[in-house]
Amino acid sequence: MSFYPLNLKKYEREGNKIFPILQLDRLVGLLRFDKEVIINLAKHAGQYYKPFDRKKFGTKKWRHIDNPTGLLKAVQNRIYGNILSRIVLPDNIIGGVKGKSIKDNAAFHIGKNELVTFDIRNCFPSIDNKKIFSIFRSGLGCSSEVATILTQLTTFQTRLPQGASTSLTLANLSLLPIYEEIGPWMKKADFDYSFFVDDIAVSGVNARSCIPVVVRAVQSNGYAISCKKLKIMPSNSHQEVTGVVVNKKEALSRSKINAIRKSIIVLSERQDQITQGDLNSVYGKINYVSTISKVKAAVLEKFAEKLLPAKAKEIRKFKIDETQKCNCAKRHKVDFLKKPQLQNKTIVSRTVE
Repeated sequence: MSFYPLNLKKYEREGNKIFPILQLDRLVGLLRFDKEVIINLAKHAGQYYKPFDRKKFGTKKWRHIDNPTGLLKAVQNRIYGNILSRIVLPDNIIGGVKGKSIKDNAAFHIGKNELVTFDIRNCFPSIDNKKIFSIFRSGLGCSSEVATILTQLTTFQTRLPQGASTSLTLANLSLLPIYEEIGPWMKKADFDYSFFVDDIAVSGVNARSCIPVVVRAVQSNGYAISCKKLKIMPSNSHQEVTGVVVNKKEALSRSKINAIRKSIIVLSERQDQITQGDLNSVYGKINYVSTISKVKAAVLEKFAEKLLPAKAKEIRKFKIDETQKCNCAKRHKVDFLKKPQLQNKTIVSRTVE
C-alpha cells in the first residue's frame, strides 16, 4: 500500500477541524446517512456509475465522464461539502478550487521573461484507489475502516472517477506532494508557479531551468509529464496559460477574437443551413471570452445577435453539452449497471460535527 507523504491536517480550515475521523459512527454523523446505507453503498458503489463521453458546450473534444448517479452522487456531495471542503489548499493551487478560475491561474504569470507549462499525462487514471486510501489514512489520519469506506465511495474501477464532486479535490491532494517538493526550489530561484489540477505553469527569468526539477518531482510521485505538451515560451513569443494570453496582461489574442467574428460572419451567409452545433460552437466561444473580458464578450454577442437574428434567441434554449455512449464501454461490465435496492432506505438527519 502506498504511503501519503504529507500531514494534511495542517491544511485544515481553522476553527472548523474534524480530523482525524477514527470511528465509523463519526463518519456517519458527518455524512448524515444511515450507517447500513453507507456500508452497503460503499460495497456496491460501482453499480451507481453510468459512464458516457461528453463534448463540452462550444468545444470539439470529447471527454470521458464516469458519471456517478443517485444515492452515490448524494453521498459524494456530502463527502465534499462536510469533509473535503474543510481542507484549504495553497493559494497557487487553482484548478478545482471553489471561487478560482483560469483568470486567477493566469495572474501568476503576466509579463514574465519566460513561461514553461507542463501537463501531467493521464492524470486521473494514474490516481488509483491505493493513493486515495493513503490520503485518507496517512494524510488525514482516518482509521483504516473509515479510510476504506471513503475510498470505496470516491473511486471507480480502482481509480479516481471523472465527473464526481469529490474528484478534483482528491486530485489536488494527490498532486500536493509534487507542489510541496518543488516549492522550496521555486522560491529560491524566484520563480512563480501554479497548479491547475494536472497543468503546471512556471514563469520567471530562465524559467526553463525548472524542467528537470519538475519532471523529477512528478516522476518520483508516480506520474509522468506529457512531452508533447511541454511548452517553453519566451516573452518575445506568444505566452499562454490554460488558454489565457499573459504576455502583458490577461487577454485573448486578437487573432482568436477575429476568428470568432469570422465564424459568425460565415454562419450569417448560410442562415437556412445553420445547425444547433454551429450555434453551440459560436456561443460557447463567446462564453469563454466572457471569463477573460466581459466587455469583449458583450461586443461579440451583440455582433452575433445582429447577424444571426433568426437564431440568436433560440440559442438560449439549448446551451447544452453533447453526449454519447463512451468508446470504452467494453470495460464497463454488466454487473456495474445492476443496482442494489438502497435508495429507499431512510436518511437519518444528524447534526454535522
